[in-house]
Amino acid sequence: LWIGSSSCLPSVEDLEKGGVMATFAVGEDVPVVDDKKFMHNKIALPDENTGSLLPTFPKAFKAIREGIEDGGVFLYCQSRQGSSALATGYLMANEGMTFDDAWKKVQESCPECEELNR
Repeated sequence: LWIGSSSCLPSVEDLEKGGVMATFAVGEDVPVVDDKKFMHNKIALPDENTGSLLPTFPKAFKAIREGIEDGGVFLYCQSRQGSSALATGYLMANEGMTFDDAWKKVQESCPECEELNR
């Protein structure tokens, strides 16, 4: 599970080297990795504190889990806030982590991720 932002999207080659099989964009204006090699998912929510990801969690977690089973998932958004929230929720729901443990793992993966509101 990789996390980033649309401003630093890795190349298709880098995604392939990392074993990524699916991409997951969070945000209204976030570009989708344009390559048929990857399964693409998108949640069209504002990439700020005004939209709630909670209603999207069941469907998003299923897509993330399937992508991980196939090799790997790259989550990204405009500011890293949506992708870090989704990754934190996924780790809590699917790996049984506490918020603090999940957030620590997300920050280790993406030190630039913004602080989340609990």
